[in-house]
Amino acid sequence: MNEAVPSPEVVRAWRSIRRSRARWRGLGVVAWVALAAVSVALGDSPDAPGADDWPTGRIRGSGDGMTAGLVVSRLRGWPAGREEHVARRLPLRMRGSGATVRGRLYRSKSDLVWIPDSPWRRLNARDLLLRDGDVGLLQFVPLGRQSGLTVTLCDEAEVWLLLGRQLGSLADLRPT
Repeated sequence: MNEAVPSPEVVRAWRSIRRSRARWRGLGVVAWVALAAVSVALGDSPDAPGADDWPTGRIRGSGDGMTAGLVVSRLRGWPAGREEHVARRLPLRMRGSGATVRGRLYRSKSDLVWIPDSPWRRLNARDLLLRDGDVGLLQFVPLGRQSGLTVTLCDEAEVWLLLGRQLGSLADLRPT
C-alpha cells in the first residue's frame, strides 16, 4: 500500500466534511437543550415516578480495530454501488456531505476491512474488503483528534473513512 501526502483538494474536502459534521452536532445540542427546557417547563424531571424505566445499558466489547465512519457521499466506484441503498436513507441525505456510517476498521496482514456497527447493519450497510493488492494510494489527513483516511484503489474507486483517532500512517493501525 502506497502512502502519499494528501493533495490540497483532499484536505479541503476533509475540512468541509468536518465542518458539516460540526454543524449537525451543534444542531443536536440545540435540540437537546430545547427538549430539556420543554421537559422542565412541563414538570417532567429525573425524580418523577417512572423516570428509571430505561433499560440498563451495556458496554460492547472493545476488541480489535478502531472506530471509523464511512463517508458515504465521497464513495466512488464499486464501494458507492455497494452502499448506495444506505446512501438513499433519509437520515444520511439530511446530513449532506458530512454523513457517515459508523463502523470499525480492521487491518490484517493482507487487507483492510471496514464493518458497519449493528444499527447500520440493520439498515443494510455492508462490509467493505480492501485487498492490499487493490489499494493504489493511501492519504492521511489530520483533523484535530481524528484523522481522515482516503483510500484510492487501482480501479480508481475511492473509500473515505473518518478515523476515531489521529493516525500518521498505516503502521499506526496494528494488524489483527
